[in-house]
Amino acid sequence: MATTPPAYVRFADGVEQIQPNEDQLSDETVASMARVARLMFEKNRHAIRDAHAKSHGILRGELHVYSNLPEHLAQGMFKEAKTYPIIIRLSTSPGAIEPDSQPAVKGFALKIIGVEGKKFLPEEADALTQDFLMVNDTIIPTGDVKSYHDMQLRIEKLAHGPEIVQTAINKVGVLADKALELLEDVGGPKQEVKMVVQAHPNNHILGETYTTLGAIRYGDYVAKISVAPLSENLQALAGKEMDVSEPGAYRDMVVDFFRTQGAEYELRAQLCTDLKTM
Repeated sequence: MATTPPAYVRFADGVEQIQPNEDQLSDETVASMARVARLMFEKNRHAIRDAHAKSHGILRGELHVYSNLPEHLAQGMFKEAKTYPIIIRLSTSPGAIEPDSQPAVKGFALKIIGVEGKKFLPEEADALTQDFLMVNDTIIPTGDVKSYHDMQLRIEKLAHGPEIVQTAINKVGVLADKALELLEDVGGPKQEVKMVVQAHPNNHILGETYTTLGAIRYGDYVAKISVAPLSENLQALAGKEMDVSEPGAYRDMVVDFFRTQGAEYELRAQLCTDLKTM
């Protein structure tokens, strides 16, 4: 019995809902990130990113676009069968260089080289690259501009706090009452913080599935992008908990794995079918 194919939401004016004071909140968020980055530079005397500061591996490879994609997937740079050079950066989420023993969200940044066409950012309109930034999760707890803005300002306050508070947050993986109790114990003010950052298990970094937390325009449609292990040697690592007691454990995993073998991931698109539930 044939099934009716899903009706994919087409991108159009009104699909993207601009939130109250979005431009102002975005500017304030970026400014806060810059201040934290400056603070981390002063602390480390080395420039690092405001998030995903620690690299665990830089990989070089190729992206092969399938020749038999259906119409709804054959969009934009995926419209024709083609091979692109790519660079991958593996990371973990903290904006400081922390030991790998502290649970954190893992990142997979994919840079595709040789992609023609106008880009979204005015300063990069003619760039020949396309970036997809993904993590080993599917949603972000602060999924709107105001919530993310408030979270970033709290992160900035804690970045100025005692080292014991920052260490406790990283170890527990939760920014909530525990950290506030520590602030109060050392003489700081107790404030309500409605923010939870889930801890992630110390699974093998190469066996994870990574997803863009935000939806993007995908040609005529709206989608989230993900990469998942495809080759058997990667699939064997999925969900495999590792010993990360050494400060550079994830880097060592990546080096040891690719010293003797290659691997394949599959790039996937999940198209939106319902704006209210997705």
